[in-house]
Amino acid sequence: MKTIVQLSKLAEEMKLKNLTPEISMDEVEITSQEINRPALQLAGYYEHFSHERVQIIGYVEYTYLMQKEEDERSVCFERFIPSGIPCVIFTTLTEPTENMLLIYLTLQMSQVLNGLMSSKEEHPLNISRIVK
Repeated sequence: MKTIVQLSKLAEEMKLKNLTPEISMDEVEITSQEINRPALQLAGYYEHFSHERVQIIGYVEYTYLMQKEEDERSVCFERFIPSGIPCVIFTTLTEPTENMLLIYLTLQMSQVLNGLMSSKEEHPLNISRIVK
């Protein structure tokens, strides 16, 4: 049987800040303990993409996006967001631009969260303690 956890519970447990409160977290379900760092997807490669996973934008993905012009960055997000992902978490030292947030809100497809997480923390990006 597949375990389902509401995104609101995940956000609360991991002390994540909701950057898109206009989109309800109560209706978003997390069905996988696995996460994805979407560097390849942001570069345009979607074959074998695990869209059911929580997506983590870390420093590498963030700096890749930020070196692009605004219109190129928008195209990356406009392809990425409608792919059926439950949420995107921006980690320590990263934050979505206003235009990125506007794309999320316009498409109303997934939640954007922000948390002070890094790979050096006690339980780095460990959602398996919540989604069992």
